[in-house]
Amino acid sequence: MHYSSDLPIVLTCDASSVGVGAVISHLTPEGERPVAYASRSLTAAERAYSQIDREALAIVFGVRKYHQYLYGRKFILRTDHKPLTHIFGKKTGIPVMAASRIQRWAVLLSGYDYNIEYVTSNKNCADGLSRLPISSNNKKTINREITYINFVENFLPVTNEDVTKATSKDIILSRIFAYIKSGWPTVCPGEEVKPYFVRRNELYLDNGSIMWGYRMVIPSYLRPIILKQLHSSHMGIVKIKGLARSYVWWSNIDADVEALCRSCETCASEADAPPRAPPNPWPYLPPWSRVHIDFLGPYKGKTYLVLIDSSSKWLEIIEVARTNATSIVKVLRSIFARFGLPLELVSDQGPPFTSIEFKSFLKNNGIQQRFSPAYHPASNGAAENAVKLCKRAIKKAYRDDVDIDTALQTFLLSYRNSKQSTTGESPAMLLQRRSLRSRLDLLRGGYVVQARVLDAQQRQVEYAGGVPRNFSLGDTVWSRDYGTRDKWVKGTVAQKEGSGRYVLDNGDGRLIKRHIDQIRRRSRLSDVTCPDITNEVDEKDEDEFADASSELQTKVAVSAGQDDVDTEHVADTQCPSETVPGPATPPQPSPPSRPVTRSRRIRKPVIKFQC
Repeated sequence: MHYSSDLPIVLTCDASSVGVGAVISHLTPEGERPVAYASRSLTAAERAYSQIDREALAIVFGVRKYHQYLYGRKFILRTDHKPLTHIFGKKTGIPVMAASRIQRWAVLLSGYDYNIEYVTSNKNCADGLSRLPISSNNKKTINREITYINFVENFLPVTNEDVTKATSKDIILSRIFAYIKSGWPTVCPGEEVKPYFVRRNELYLDNGSIMWGYRMVIPSYLRPIILKQLHSSHMGIVKIKGLARSYVWWSNIDADVEALCRSCETCASEADAPPRAPPNPWPYLPPWSRVHIDFLGPYKGKTYLVLIDSSSKWLEIIEVARTNATSIVKVLRSIFARFGLPLELVSDQGPPFTSIEFKSFLKNNGIQQRFSPAYHPASNGAAENAVKLCKRAIKKAYRDDVDIDTALQTFLLSYRNSKQSTTGESPAMLLQRRSLRSRLDLLRGGYVVQARVLDAQQRQVEYAGGVPRNFSLGDTVWSRDYGTRDKWVKGTVAQKEGSGRYVLDNGDGRLIKRHIDQIRRRSRLSDVTCPDITNEVDEKDEDEFADASSELQTKVAVSAGQDDVDTEHVADTQCPSETVPGPATPPQPSPPSRPVTRSRRIRKPVIKFQC
C-alpha cells in the first residue's frame, strides 16, 4: 500500500551472517500492510561483527534507508534481538562498556522518536530479506578500521595475532567467541561462562579478539605475561589495578593482581609499615600497684632514673652515677622503703633491666616484671611521657640558669600537687590522701579553713532546732544540781558569761556555773508551794511535771484561801509572769478528777457503742 502520514508506521529489521533486511509497513484495521522492502549484503568487515553488532547494523540500515518516512514522526521499531531493546531503549542509558560502534549508533538513533519492541523470529517479516544475498563481482578496498585494538597492541608485550591464536585455543574463550559471533543462548550454559554471560550485551569481536568495551579479553595462557608487564614498575595494588583496567580484562583480574603484588619479594622488602593498631590501655590497678621506669639521658653529662606510678601518676626522678643493675636496685630499694612494694614493674629490655641481679631483686620482693617490645616505646608510654616531662623541666632550668637539682625538686612538688587530666586528682591526693604543703599555702593562711569551720557551725546551729532563751540578772530560776539528792534547786541569775553560760546564786552563798540547757525559769508563785514538789515528778517527762505541779499549786492556793490566784499563770512555769490582782470570783466546784496512774498517765473510760 501507499505511504500515509495518518496511519501508524512500523519498521522491522533483521540481520544474518550474510546480510541485513528492513521492512516499513502501516498498521491498518485489516492488519499490518507493507509499504517498502530493503536489504543488502554484508561486507567482509561487517561479517566479522558479533551477532549483536549485526542486528544493530540492520536497525541503522533501515532507519537510514527510510529516513524520509521516519524522521519527524513517531514510529514503532521492531527487532528479534532482545538485548537491543535495552541498549536502544528510551528508559535506559547507553551502556558505558558497550562497543564503540554501538555507542555511536545509539547516539544516531537518539535523534528519532520511536518505541522499540521485541518480536520473535517466526513473526519477523524481514527475516527472509537478510538471508537472500545477491552475488556480486565488485570488489571494494576496505581500509583497516580504527578500533581500540590498535591502542592495546601498542601496550601489550604480545601482538594481536598472539591473542587471536590463544583465544582460539582457550577452552572457555573459544566458546565465548562462538556465542558472540552466532548468538548467545537464553540460559547460562555453565558456571565457567557466567562472568561472560552477564556481560554478553557488552562483548564484541574486533580483529579476531574478544573485546569488553575498550578492554581486550586475555586468554589464560597469556595472563602471566600480561601481569608481569603490568607489575614491571613495582607500583602498588591500586595503581596496577587502574592500569590494567585501561587495557585488559579477564575474570578475577583484581584477585590475580593482588596476589601478584603480595607475592613480590621486591615490593615486600621496601613496603611501608602496616597501619597502627588501636591503643591497648593497661588495666587499671590501685595506686602504687604498677610502676614504669626508664632512663633519662645522658643529658649534659648526667643520667637520671625516672619512675612513675601508672594509677596515681606519682613521679620520682633520681640522678644515678651508673646505669648498671646494682645502682638501679639501690635506688628502687630506697623508693620502695617509702611507698611500699608494687605488684608490677614495667621497663624496656635494656641490659640493666634484663640482668640476673635485677630479676632476682624483683623476684625476692614478689614484683612481677613486664617488658615492652623492642623498638616500640609506646608500650611503655607512661615512662616515656614522664621522661619527656622531666627532660623539658631540665632544659628550662638550664635556660633560666637555675640549679638543676633545685629546679627538679620544685618541679616534682608542683607536679605532685597538680590535678591530672586522666584521674581528676593530684598524685599526692591519690597516693597519700593529702595535699602537700607548699609556699603557695602561705597566701591563703587559715582563712579558708576558718571560713569552712564557721560555715559548718552556722549550719549546725540552724539544723539543731530548739527554742532560743535568755535570762537577765536577778531572774529566779531552777538549776540542775549534780551534787545532792535534789534534781533541781532554786537560784538567782548573778552574772552572764558568754553565750549560754550563767553564774547562779543558790542562796547559801555558793556561786555555781551552769549552761542555759541546765536552767529553767522559775515562777514567783513557786515560793508558796512545797519545795519538794519536784521530787515527785518523773524525770523523763518535763511536760507532765509542769501539768502536775500546776495542779498541786492550784489545790494548795485554794486550800490556803488565796482566791485571787490566776491558775492559768500558775500553770505556766516556763515563761516569767507577774501576778496581777483581779476581781474576786467565787470558787468554782472542780470537776471529778480521773484516776491517775503511778506514771501520771490519766486513764480514760472505754467508749462502748450501744445499738
